Amino acid sequence: TGEPLNYTFVDANGDTQRGIDLNGDQQLNNADNPGGRGMQSLADPVRAKWGDYRSRGIDIQSSWIVTNKDKIDFSYSYADNVWTDLYYKYVYNWIYPDVDLSGVMNVNSPKHTIVLTYNHNFPLPNGGALTARFDTRYQTEYVISFKKADSPWRDQEAYHTSGLSLIYANPDGKWTLTGYVKNIENYAVKRSLFGRGEDPVNQKMVYEMMIGSPRTYGAVLSVRF
Repeated sequence: TGEPLNYTFVDANGDTQRGIDLNGDQQLNNADNPGGRGMQSLADPVRAKWGDYRSRGIDIQSSWIVTNKDKIDFSYSYADNVWTDLYYKYVYNWIYPDVDLSGVMNVNSPKHTIVLTYNHNFPLPNGGALTARFDTRYQTEYVISFKKADSPWRDQEAYHTSGLSLIYANPDGKWTLTGYVKNIENYAVKRSLFGRGEDPVNQKMVYEMMIGSPRTYGAVLSVRF
């Protein structure tokens, strides 16, 4: 029920988006999505209970034209994404006890996100323009797995990543050349975590973790025909 709310999660490089379109009070049918993230092989689609999901938040954006050559953009997002009622009954419940996940925060859902961007334009004698851009993104801590047993590997601490770019625009407007570096800090952001089963030798769980892109350099040439 309620009006649709759109949330978009952007990775550390600012170029990979994962969007969800949920109502303010939404339900998950585990028969259609048995077990949820990382539990597909364990949850019983017949016995699984419906789950209630609450998603609410606020987005604030502001721009400040400091001079005719300088501009600062600021954005702040607050997200409160919680499973208010989520309960799993496992097929092999003599091995895996039933789990009550009610009240847990959704995965990959930091509560606070701050993005700050600074642009400076350098007019050139030939009529072209050179634009320097610096941006930094800060996100508070979040988890990448529902299961507490996955800690500390599931826990993503608060972090920030930054990027820098330099854009040359030709006077006739037919082409631009951009040089950039992303994730200047070369920080490994946790994205997802999957349990691959128990190692028969040391009898410990084996995990597969996906992380964000490392520090990346590049150049892009754009031409208009």
